[in-house]
Amino acid sequence: MDNSRTQRQTSRRILLIISFLLLLPNLLPIHLRPLPEAKNAAKWDNFSMELAQRLQSVADVIHFSDSLARIGGVDTNGLRYATVLATTIRNRFYHGYSHYSLQENWLAALAGYLIREDLSAIVIPDDILKYPMAACSQQSIVMMACFKEKGVDYRKVAFKGHYTTEACIKDNWYYFDTNLEPDFSSTGRESFETLNRNGQLVTIYQDRLDSAQIATELAFDSYGRVNALPAPRAELFHIATRWASRLLWLIPLFFAYFRSPRRQAEKSAP
Repeated sequence: MDNSRTQRQTSRRILLIISFLLLLPNLLPIHLRPLPEAKNAAKWDNFSMELAQRLQSVADVIHFSDSLARIGGVDTNGLRYATVLATTIRNRFYHGYSHYSLQENWLAALAGYLIREDLSAIVIPDDILKYPMAACSQQSIVMMACFKEKGVDYRKVAFKGHYTTEACIKDNWYYFDTNLEPDFSSTGRESFETLNRNGQLVTIYQDRLDSAQIATELAFDSYGRVNALPAPRAELFHIATRWASRLLWLIPLFFAYFRSPRRQAEKSAP
């Protein structure tokens, strides 16, 4: 009897230790992947820390852009408004991938550290907006989320080494790249297809990329489906791992206190 009780106590201690170890990462605001610092931002970044602190959700970005549009007398259904929105996002971030911390989603953070880096790179728009930095894909994801909220058709534009967005405004597609901030002053904003066909990529990106980089990084890969989620599998993975990260510690705790051999024995006793 004493030996059986000792085994039950040992099993419970082990389960409690496991429960604590599964809970602990939720308390640690630690990034396994180092985050880029603002001081190392690209020379063309126009990052505003005030905006980064102020705009913490897609709703915040839209509200701020709407306010700017009202002040400037800009139609919120037109191209000028989309440009205001793009400028807001461009100034809200500096370039660099944001990754989940252990506290936010330790399973995704661990997967990004041990398996593949992009597994911890954030793809949920409001989570991206908790950070001052965002890579090209992450800025585009935020942009697409804003277009979705405003009822504007959108699609991703995927390259071999880059990721951007297009919006369909009054039956015409327009190209947006908040990350590299191309200069449309001499060409006007057009669709990527038009800019590429007219050989204008070198013109709009000349202060950002050299011709060799344009030929490689901006080698067109594909358009996304209109109004499709930009990263559905990654988003599902992050939602699932976030909930698992928060709740996984309850499983060994349950077995320690509610499914222990002693309780099972008490239930089965006459």
